[in-house]
Amino acid sequence: MTTVFIEGLGLIGSSLARAIRQRRGDAIVIGHDQNAESLKWAKVHQVIDVAAEQGLEAAGEADIIILATPVSEIVKELSQLSSLTLKPGVIVTDTGSTKATVMQAAQPLMAQGVAFVGGHPMAGSERSGVQAGRASLFAEAHYFLVNGNASEDQILALRNVLSAAGAYFEILSAKQHDQMVAQISHVRMWWHRH
Repeated sequence: MTTVFIEGLGLIGSSLARAIRQRRGDAIVIGHDQNAESLKWAKVHQVIDVAAEQGLEAAGEADIIILATPVSEIVKELSQLSSLTLKPGVIVTDTGSTKATVMQAAQPLMAQGVAFVGGHPMAGSERSGVQAGRASLFAEAHYFLVNGNASEDQILALRNVLSAAGAYFEILSAKQHDQMVAQISHVRMWWHRH
């Protein structure tokens, strides 16, 4: 049984929770969101198995921790996690859109021997929030992974859980990721102007 803790139940976090719960019968999903109404909605509508009222404190029992909040929050959460007692062998990942900042913020955690893999699913929607999430959001989308210090077995374990989302995984360096995302954003802006 794999316990997955998801911090942030907006579009991305709740979609991952739905995909993992629907397609991975051996996973328990614990969720937390700063918005108490979103957290309650997620529990009532079975997006998550357990609502973590106490926030990141509940991450101590997880095998995989997913930080699905804005990058500024992810940076704070990584700092918080480095001061908590986490399960031996835990894998921490995020869904932030920039990786260099996140990888830097994960250094204290990695220095403690905690496995960190940066993540960025390239999917979205015009809608946001817990109610907008759907299990199919990442189907056939690219999901970038930036390995901090995880072993091949840990990356495989993470991919096995995230594979419920149906995405294509690509492993890049933080620099490669950020350059590629900047180019994609540039092309999108050009496309919308013309």
